[in-house]
Amino acid sequence: MDTDDEKALPFVRQYISKAKAEKNYEKWVQGYRDGVQFSKKVDKKMNYADSTIAVALRSKNAGLIANAYLGKGIVFYFNIKKFKPALDQYLIAQEYADQTDDGYLKNKVLYHIGVVKSYLGYYDEASEHFRQCLIYSEKQMEKEKNAETVYNYKKASFNSMHQLAVTYRHLNKFSEADSIIRKGLMMSDNADYQLEHAYFLKCRGIMEYRKKNYNDGIYYLEKSLPKILERNDFAWASVIYYYLGNTYWINGDKEKALKNYRKVDSVFTVHQFILPEIRKTYASMIQYYEEKKDVKKELFYTKQLLKVDNMLQKDFAYLSSKIHREYDQKKLLGEKKKLEKSNLTGFRLMLFFIVLSIIFMGVLIINKKNKKEIARKYELLQQKFQQGKMKNNEESKEKRKTALPEDILSDISVKLKKFEDEGGFRLVGLTLHGLAKKLGTNSKYLSAYINDVKGVNFKTYINELRIGYIIKLLNEDDQCIKYTISAMGREVGFQYRQKFSDAFLEVTGIRPTDFIKQKKQENSNPPSS
Repeated sequence: MDTDDEKALPFVRQYISKAKAEKNYEKWVQGYRDGVQFSKKVDKKMNYADSTIAVALRSKNAGLIANAYLGKGIVFYFNIKKFKPALDQYLIAQEYADQTDDGYLKNKVLYHIGVVKSYLGYYDEASEHFRQCLIYSEKQMEKEKNAETVYNYKKASFNSMHQLAVTYRHLNKFSEADSIIRKGLMMSDNADYQLEHAYFLKCRGIMEYRKKNYNDGIYYLEKSLPKILERNDFAWASVIYYYLGNTYWINGDKEKALKNYRKVDSVFTVHQFILPEIRKTYASMIQYYEEKKDVKKELFYTKQLLKVDNMLQKDFAYLSSKIHREYDQKKLLGEKKKLEKSNLTGFRLMLFFIVLSIIFMGVLIINKKNKKEIARKYELLQQKFQQGKMKNNEESKEKRKTALPEDILSDISVKLKKFEDEGGFRLVGLTLHGLAKKLGTNSKYLSAYINDVKGVNFKTYINELRIGYIIKLLNEDDQCIKYTISAMGREVGFQYRQKFSDAFLEVTGIRPTDFIKQKKQENSNPPSS
């Protein structure tokens, strides 16, 4: 049966009852997951998703728990487009998935985190996720012989290809986007993959629009729409309406353009969701009704644009400056004065604009202060690096008290110095016990030495060495600055991007992304001699 077909639910309930009676947690969880899939209403899906998590937690099976949290995240993402809570669920799912050997599950979580990053505008990081997922799916398809499993991997690969094409477009990698869209269209041209084919048609339509092949763009966009609407994917449907509206606008048919723009606004009104790239819909409608001297509609769409920007500001704090550039505070206040003269909007409208202006100014001031603070910390950090004080690999000059015998102190000192010089701290999964064994001593002696002589605990000691090493690379190797954050972390022994980022912050006071931005700015504006 198709997704959202509630005729399946009586069978699902029987399945759940049987699994519950047998206390078969794997089947029980699967039953609730099926409940999520076949329920049509979002509140029902959410109830089933919560039940899935409750039973999975009772099972104490990491794979079941990961799938349960992932399922709830997908409901947040796909059905109601609430990306913040979706990401919260995905991160919990990732934590449990990492405790398993289930590559499919791990890549599924990685894919959905990539989708959220793409929505937030982190296209470089998102594209890296989608590339990894695509490589994994294609490798598994080559190994698998079971037709159903191959089918699942193929759908996964199509989803990754589609999202990869989207990120490439936003990164202005148009030739790469074209290549992957052509491949996707050819491979998905099959009755089993009609929805996936529709997504590639949508991508093709947008690319034709960018190439100014407007008739071709309309053809592919309109061809993609029925299946996407049938799946109730209102987010991508609104993108299609936006590009159809733009095409008709350019072709001079503003009535058809407005018809499509109004559909974008309808999606926003009903679902309180809009993608940043299509907010310009409102600028076109405001311009149109201004030219027509239709003050009522001009005011209505101005208010809608303010609602859009307010929503985007909540979800995208970092995008506030971009919103200012595209529809800045000055223009909003100017439009407000003009509209107030032609239409008696009264005190509420004026107060609304004043409050909005204060909020915008506050955001700008905070952003400016944050940037100054990051720049200050970066300068201090670079000064420490130049002075050779970046990592705690030197023994404290102040003689610390220690109960360790002199011969053990001397032995560990020599071996630990060699360990540091040879970069042994870059090993993934390095532990105090493992290092002690490698150095031919015991963990108690090594821990006491690091605490007494180095003046820090083992974790801080290793993190300082690792972060000092990566900063040295960033300062001395121009190629290193082109690495992804994940790649930098792996270079110095961090398996997960977040743990590397947290360690970098703890050691330096700033995130690695902020350090790299400052470094790139420094490289593009070298000090004059």
